[in-house]
Amino acid sequence: MRAVVETSLEEIRNGEPLPATGTAHGHVRLADGRLARVAYAHEGDASAAGRLHAQAAAFRHLEPAGRTPRLHDVIEPRAGLPGGALIVDFIDGRAPRLPHELELMADTLARIHALPLPPAGSPIPRQSNPFLETLEAVELNAQRFLDKAVPNPGARGEIAEELRTMRDMAPSLGRQVQPLTVALADTHPGNFMVDRSGVAWFVDLEKVHVG
Repeated sequence: MRAVVETSLEEIRNGEPLPATGTAHGHVRLADGRLARVAYAHEGDASAAGRLHAQAAAFRHLEPAGRTPRLHDVIEPRAGLPGGALIVDFIDGRAPRLPHELELMADTLARIHALPLPPAGSPIPRQSNPFLETLEAVELNAQRFLDKAVPNPGARGEIAEELRTMRDMAPSLGRQVQPLTVALADTHPGNFMVDRSGVAWFVDLEKVHVG
């Protein structure tokens, strides 16, 4: 196992860094064609390994759907690579053409949502109350980003009113039994790649959870 890890580290050092598109990880194209997803973290980050293994579990769990890159190796966090890395298939594709290829994206989501839930004890995060936890996350993001993200006062007011309506419904809806599924949570078009055969691959599994 150690020889495999050392080889992978050397491949990353000699690989081709790809343009950065996110804030959680970078991408390096390896000489053998695979992709290294290098997680960002600071030296000594005690939570880095947990985040890395949660993502690795997500790649493994979603692989049977045939719409996410295959996971080949996990490189543990270490000096010089504090967030660790995942070695996955490189998807040779392009961004979806909208709205014409929304159906391809929907097919990918349907295949993923049809998968069984991960077993108990899986490192994939699981919400205990999906409605309330999702509402709280949306409210927090609205407090932090809504003013800058939506400069139009009218549109911003409508969003705020909708959030107040959902909060008013929370005492009732939060007590109801809620169905669970594998949720991707970051399904904007930029996280899909369409290959030459017309398959829409979902490539960013950082926020996968059960909810």
